[in-house]
Amino acid sequence: MGVDRLRDDRLRMNRWAAGVSILAAGLMLGMANEASAQRVQIECRGFGTNDDGSTFEAGSEYEHRPGDRTRFDLLLCGVTPGADYVICFSADSCDFVISAQGSSNGQIFVRYRTDDGNFPPDFPFLASGDVLYVNDQAVAVYTNGENNFNCNSNGNGNGNENENGNENGNGNGNENGNGNENGNGNGNGNGNDNGGGGQGCQGAIKAKYAQRGDPDKVKGKLKGYDAGATYVVSLINSGGTVVGTQSITTSSDGRAKFTFSGVTCSGAPHTVSNDTCGQVSAVTRVCGG
Repeated sequence: MGVDRLRDDRLRMNRWAAGVSILAAGLMLGMANEASAQRVQIECRGFGTNDDGSTFEAGSEYEHRPGDRTRFDLLLCGVTPGADYVICFSADSCDFVISAQGSSNGQIFVRYRTDDGNFPPDFPFLASGDVLYVNDQAVAVYTNGENNFNCNSNGNGNGNENENGNENGNGNGNENGNGNENGNGNGNGNGNDNGGGGQGCQGAIKAKYAQRGDPDKVKGKLKGYDAGATYVVSLINSGGTVVGTQSITTSSDGRAKFTFSGVTCSGAPHTVSNDTCGQVSAVTRVCGG
């Protein structure tokens, strides 16, 4: 009788221990799933040096959503046309490498989308604090947020919308609207003029691939420019070739819209350029989608 009771007690203890182990494993799996299900949205921006000593600027955005929907954008401005660049995300060993060549307009643009089916299966899971490396240079650190980085000669991204006056340390770039006209000597030589175009270039250019029946069009707009001013706008394919150019005049509110038709998606991803001001912006959305 005592032996049977001891056997029963041991069975109950074993079942209890097994139950605890299963519960612990379930909790650990749940925490892992919860971590992987969290949305990550980070961005970085910084500067590097070309082989000839000139400076290039880099901007990148990374977003991972629950359900493995992931996107990655990288834009380098001011690189050497025809030169090779190696981009990765680790100081010690680049397990994943992006190899690219500077286009004729001095840019490199990389876009990956799981929705497009072009997202590399071995692309690393990025998080805030990871470092973007270009040709072994630590260019920038990813932080939480999302930017609207464009290629502008002064690298401020999108006109006065990103409060770039404080980024160069003069503390008043956006208070006077043009950065250098008050002679504050902020050191970057061009204040908020967005690309050397001078007065009238404080705005931003944006564009996207048209969808819902118009997959062969790129539609865009100018915003924040001088009223009644004329600007030359170009569409550029991924190889750096200009595939369309037009002149547009802004309305009384400093805005203007433009459309490029007959866009060939084999040239995607495209960029649009405000040639008058030297500004370039990536075309968003999926071409032909």
